[in-house]
Amino acid sequence: MQTVADDTFAHQVQAEWSRLVRYCTAMVHDVSSAEDLAQEAINAAWRSTRRPERGDEIPPWLTGIARHQCLSWLRRRHRSWSQRLDVLVQELDHQQTATNEDPESVMEHTELVQLLDRALALLPLATRSLLIAKYIDDASLAEIAARWQLSESAAAARLQRGKAALRQVLITHFADETTDWHVLSDEDASWRDTRIWCPDCGQRQLQVRREAATGIFAMRCAQCMAQTGMPLTQWNCTNLLQGLQSPRAVLSRISAWGDSYFRAGRHQGSARCLRCGRLAPLVVETQCFGLAGHEEICVMVHCEHCRLRALSSLDALALAHPRAQQFWRDEGRIMTLPPQHISLDGRAVHLASFRSLHTSRQLDIVTDSSTLDVIQLTLH
Repeated sequence: MQTVADDTFAHQVQAEWSRLVRYCTAMVHDVSSAEDLAQEAINAAWRSTRRPERGDEIPPWLTGIARHQCLSWLRRRHRSWSQRLDVLVQELDHQQTATNEDPESVMEHTELVQLLDRALALLPLATRSLLIAKYIDDASLAEIAARWQLSESAAAARLQRGKAALRQVLITHFADETTDWHVLSDEDASWRDTRIWCPDCGQRQLQVRREAATGIFAMRCAQCMAQTGMPLTQWNCTNLLQGLQSPRAVLSRISAWGDSYFRAGRHQGSARCLRCGRLAPLVVETQCFGLAGHEEICVMVHCEHCRLRALSSLDALALAHPRAQQFWRDEGRIMTLPPQHISLDGRAVHLASFRSLHTSRQLDIVTDSSTLDVIQLTLH
């Protein structure tokens, strides 16, 4: 089988390096590990005896190798005793655990495990020990009965009371956090509060809703929406969000998708319509929002066939970058500073700045206004 020549292959692999690092960062949410994983993917590609026959097959082939490396890393990282709380999670609330192995499901699952771990710590020692023996140490009912010198029926009764006590702790001590695991499964379409601070103003916590009839997911800051007339995000592709319950995990998945969709589409000049799948032109233009005529530079895909528009402001696209997402998660409460449109080395660039309201740290992201390439990231 004829394959791509070594010199051509080396050139294309080098050109794919930055994209692979971004992809791995979106998968594992760890910049330093993402670089190692991207290098491992490239090393595996060089060792492979099944190199693509055509140069245009190399990028998706490398992505597949990188995905395999990231999933293996995630499995190794989460193969700890805490992951063995799966059975307890299912019995308590019949939650779907991270069986799909995608990073958002793993992140959501890990957050839930950590919540349960903190709740277990508030239980009496005897109750906690009993639940850990059953659901973490995998002890049989007979073993538990023998260890506590009980009959099997008495041991089963104590386990039931222990699970009821754990539910009560979750309801009373972690009510706000527990709400996050139910807000997206409700049938009503009303706005519900979350514990996530708005990344634009940093002054209000976001609200979320999912309409059962249409499947539309939306997140807003009531204060910012009154000024711009736009929610933080609105999405009606149920396939992308399938299996997720936590608003934080949903935001992470939408951000990773948006970062890839718009940047890749800008380089190609077009992108697939999210409704009909036809290619539609991707343009960068100024959009006007709200009653006050709020203007923002946006990247937009407008399908002439089905009239669907997919758009993102350049600030929102900067926030979707993996480094910005990590900054938001680390700081918890940030605000977006007014954007600056400046010239750098003779080209027009967009400067988006995000400031922490806890530590005063600031992340600056400089994006080429034409290509949407990130030119510079500065944390200070």
